Amino acid sequence: MATEYARRKFSLQPLGPEWAEKFQHVAEHIRPAFGALWGGVEHVGSTAVPGMIGKPTLDVLVLVSDIAAIEAVVPAMEALGYEDAGAYVSPESRLFVQEHERERLINIHVFEPTHPQALDMVAVRDFLRSHPAMVQQYVAVKQQAYAEHPNDYAAYRKPKDALMVELVKQARSWHDQQG
Repeated sequence: MATEYARRKFSLQPLGPEWAEKFQHVAEHIRPAFGALWGGVEHVGSTAVPGMIGKPTLDVLVLVSDIAAIEAVVPAMEALGYEDAGAYVSPESRLFVQEHERERLINIHVFEPTHPQALDMVAVRDFLRSHPAMVQQYVAVKQQAYAEHPNDYAAYRKPKDALMVELVKQARSWHDQQG
């Protein structure tokens, strides 16, 4: 069972280029589980951004043609070692996770391509990749939050989440301007 949010173990570390290889491996490994629903995959989250620090947790965005049919994928994902965390973000989503000793290792976020959360994940990733100064601001917030709350994941998230609200707005605007 996925670890309770506040009790989740976590750490911060520099995130290097090896995460791109890990992403490719996971994407190839899970693709068959989605069968005809598979619509694409994106490497998102902190591990997808050069110069970022973060939790050593891989975030994978899987785009599917029909989220209503996702139940058919659950047995195959469980057979691959993922826990079904359900409609974590909204009824039109699904989250599969891998954890070890209360530490989250992999998040597989599943959405249809036009879901606002999926669009935001990609926009924020692309925005951060193109704005190193914002990466450094985000890093500073993470470091400060971790220094103040190294054993309370929920408290650590509060300042990060506050910055993320603004970051999503900036990323959406920037992404729209990019075409």
